[in-house]
Amino acid sequence: MMLPSHMNQTLRRASLLALAVLTLGALAPVAAQADDVTDLLPASSPPGANDFSCRPSAAHPSPVVLVHGTFEGAADNWATMSPQLKSAGYCLFALDYGDRGTGDIAQSAAQLKRFVDAVLAATGAHRVSLVGHSQGGMLPRYYIKFLGGANKVDDLVG
Repeated sequence: MMLPSHMNQTLRRASLLALAVLTLGALAPVAAQADDVTDLLPASSPPGANDFSCRPSAAHPSPVVLVHGTFEGAADNWATMSPQLKSAGYCLFALDYGDRGTGDIAQSAAQLKRFVDAVLAATGAHRVSLVGHSQGGMLPRYYIKFLGGANKVDDLVG
């Protein structure tokens, strides 16, 4: 059965588009990991944070994830500490979760889980270190206890 020429052209375009998407996906896994958590990235990241091309060093093998407190955001809580950690050689990440920390704990912990998974995938690390302020020190406990974080967290400072 012969297809009309306009249908052949449409199928050809669709095939080329699918091939391009598959090729780009294979070439940019790090960007895809960062895009998976775009909704959790602060509008303005703290200085030195959220470089998804960072690779942990032997001296600091666990990336640091900064977890803000209630009524705060990553930029509010970590503007002073993040450049110090970055200059000390840590791969540093910070998320904004749960409507400035006022959302449901289980949902916020699930957001933290997604963020940690993206950090691990992007950096190639096996575990992260979590540093939290106020609720940011408590929230990771839910993630560790109920959402599989125990195998992905090296240490928690709250």
